[in-house]
Amino acid sequence: MIPTKFIAVTALLLAGTAARADQLLVDGSFEAPVVAGNPAGVDGLLTLSGKVGGWTYSAAGVVDAATAAPFFTGAAPAGYDGSQYAFIRGGGSISQTVVADANGFFSVAFTVAGNPGFPGAGSNQTIDFLIDGVVIQTLGFNGGSDFGYTSDNIPTLGGVSHTISFNGLSGGDDIAFIDSALATVTFGVGFVPEPAS
Repeated sequence: MIPTKFIAVTALLLAGTAARADQLLVDGSFEAPVVAGNPAGVDGLLTLSGKVGGWTYSAAGVVDAATAAPFFTGAAPAGYDGSQYAFIRGGGSISQTVVADANGFFSVAFTVAGNPGFPGAGSNQTIDFLIDGVVIQTLGFNGGSDFGYTSDNIPTLGGVSHTISFNGLSGGDDIAFIDSALATVTFGVGFVPEPAS
């Protein structure tokens, strides 16, 4: 007799191999609040504290790519989405909690860049990317860089909350940039919860 678990796994793999496309994050491209014209903005940067939109900020905020030239002392890093992206200064952090909308793999993708305005001090930021407090990747920058793509995933059950965090590890004015953050659940590609006994 074929075990029930084997039948369930086979059925799920055959019937549910498509990926979900629902974005779970609020404002993954960091377009709000708008920096341009904001009286609290300085040199194209708007430092935020606490929960703003879907994100929670500490020693972090958003950058307007068009007006931040005095800060960068040059062009913004290439590859950003929209007109703004997030920055993390020193030991700052950005985080957001979302709820998985299905069983499967909780997948997070984002782009990250170093600060092009300072070839040494100010651009040597290192950040941890965490899911639920567990470090998934540590990303370091020694000088400016354009936005580059990275991603990872963990298994999940529908209805479970997950917290995505980006934590700065450097001190002083060291800065890194985050953009194009995307969180989705893909299903039917290998994760099946244990059946109830």
